[in-house]
Amino acid sequence: MTQSKVKRIFLILGDQLSFSHPFLNGCADQPSDLVLMIESVPRADFLPYHPQKLMFVFACMRRFAHEIRRKKLKIRFEYREMSPADFSEVIDSFGAEEVHLVAPVEPNVMERIIKSFATKCIVHANPFFLADASDLPAKPPYLLENFYRAMRLKMDVLIKDGKPEGGRWNFDEENRRPPDVGLAQNPPRDFLSEDWCDDLDCEIYAAVEKELRKHLPK
Repeated sequence: MTQSKVKRIFLILGDQLSFSHPFLNGCADQPSDLVLMIESVPRADFLPYHPQKLMFVFACMRRFAHEIRRKKLKIRFEYREMSPADFSEVIDSFGAEEVHLVAPVEPNVMERIIKSFATKCIVHANPFFLADASDLPAKPPYLLENFYRAMRLKMDVLIKDGKPEGGRWNFDEENRRPPDVGLAQNPPRDFLSEDWCDDLDCEIYAAVEKELRKHLPK
């Protein structure tokens, strides 16, 4: 049986990997709808990620795509690995009438993505809990520290009786210190060896690292 022509594309970005995403819960419910994820290598040109961060983002995307397929959701889903094309080139190739996306966290990313589409773009409000502008102070200074504390209190994360557990909000001062002299002799543990990683994670990371090296500057 042949699949119907794509009329609407629902794009999931690399910082929106959640099964509470609206595109995975009833939005893309027509046979001609397509939920799409893209590892866009050119995206790193205007978001100059450290190679390890880019590898981490792509690896997380692949794991999430695997979980989408495993759950057998009632959606039409496609994943593009290591695409040499930008988002717009991939999306425009489908000849769809609309492309939908949840507003990215970074405003410059949304502006760049939307301006590049030839296809009509519909932006949905970001439903994730850190997207509520009402949590920002009414006037400057807009400090990450203040926002971080407000989120801890709002979500009751490591809070006891209205105060941070352990008596401290963070360890920023210690984290700004240079590495210990003995770090080379006592390197941190490889996080892939931790309990939260399984054989599939290791397989995905190895594959992403191998493929990503082909696209990085020599």
